[in-house]
Amino acid sequence: MVSPEQYQDFQDEALVHSDALYRYARRLTNDAREGEDLLQETFLRALRFWHQYQKGTNCKAWLFRIMRNLSINRAQSKARSPVSDSLEDTEEWSLYGKLHDPEALKDDSPEVRFFEQNWSKEIVEAMAKLPEEYRSAIILCDVEGFAYQEIADILEIPIGTVRSRLNRARTRLQQALLGYVQENHPDLLVKRGDKEPESE
Repeated sequence: MVSPEQYQDFQDEALVHSDALYRYARRLTNDAREGEDLLQETFLRALRFWHQYQKGTNCKAWLFRIMRNLSINRAQSKARSPVSDSLEDTEEWSLYGKLHDPEALKDDSPEVRFFEQNWSKEIVEAMAKLPEEYRSAIILCDVEGFAYQEIADILEIPIGTVRSRLNRARTRLQQALLGYVQENHPDLLVKRGDKEPESE
């Protein structure tokens, strides 16, 4: 049972991340009601195991890891057939070669403003088509701003795998959005004569 002091700590350290967690839940579930349920379940699980949390450490990353594990468990319990959507056949040519280098994004760059402020249905649909492990990586990095090591801790994978998943997810997402960007945000495209970003 949680003591009043522990519950106060929970409010101070965990509940302050509600907005970020709800955004993540929405991206994981693609449904507002399911996102709310996942958020509530995450906080209930976190409160239940609050005694295992070390006060003053990275509570946000801990909560995101709980949410992702719950999301995986939910998907498995629904016994959905996994959709085969390998990124192994990703072509080198993509919006990656048309946009400014995504590895060099600055806080106020056009690319960051685009992905932060323009969650159109095209972007939502493109994100939803990514396999969960790639979608999680790009959301945690490019939307929530976690460092690579934090993402590795949340997803429980090596940091090299984080980099690989991010590269593949960004490439697939950019390919899917090329036509949309050309039509609606041509200012983000590298102008003719500009130096193309080097491919990795």
